[in-house]
Order: sequence, then structure tokens, then C-alpha cells
Amino acid sequence: MEEFQLLEAIATGEMSLVARGDSLERLFRATARGLFETMVDTDAVRPEIGKELLLSADSIDRLLYQWLSDLIQLRDRESLYFSFFEVQIARGPRHRVQGVAMGELIDPTRHPIRNQVTAVRPHPFQIVREGEAWRVNILFDR
Repeated sequence: MEEFQLLEAIATGEMSLVARGDSLERLFRATARGLFETMVDTDAVRPEIGKELLLSADSIDRLLYQWLSDLIQLRDRESLYFSFFEVQIARGPRHRVQGVAMGELIDPTRHPIRNQVTAVRPHPFQIVREGEAWRVNILFDR
């Protein structure tokens, strides 16, 4: 199971995303897909260009924050939207994520902007275990 739900803005300039996954890898994929779905119809984004990300952090929460922040930076730096994500997570004293984001150059004629997400809010930000699944609620600035 891998899913996300976009929620109404909590305050002016914010968007909320709730994501779930039956593994941390699926949770990370769901949050990335949800992030880009807030910006653009990801079904219109072809997975033509791959960008590899290798990150580490002292907590899974911090790792997810870095994952999403780096995806936003890639979008800004290289003018890319992403629609497909592969993720591998290694847990330990320093948690690591190795991932690939697949997408294409932003084309305003094919990718009308839904929202311009500028950043991930670091707080409140906590991954929680719910039975057999992981869940997180994330705020984005726009």
C-alpha cells in the first residue's frame, strides 16, 4: 500500500499532505508523488530523465525532510517535474536513502502549474507507525 491525500490549505500559503505506506520505501515514494501532485498533474509528466539522490540523516523524520527538500531543489535548479520514484532505505545510526526520481523538463504547455511549492515545513513533522503501515502529515509552503 502506497497512498497520499492532499488536504485544504491550513493557513494562507500552506498546503497539507497525508501519506501512508506499508513500508518506509513506499511512504517515501508516496510523499514524493504527493509533493509533485500538488504542483502538477503527474500523469502528464513522462519519466524520461533520472536523477539519483543519496542522503543520510540521524532520524527517519529528518531523512524524509531532506528527501523532499532535495526534490524541490532539483525542480528549481534543473527545471524538472518528477512523476516516478524508486527508493531504498537503510536504517542504522545514520539512516540512508538511495533513490531515483524520474521526470522531464518543465513544459508550461503540457504542465500547467497547480501550486508553486517553495519548501517543506520541518515542524510539525513526524512519521508514525499505525498497525502495519507508516503515516506522515507534511506541510508545504507555497
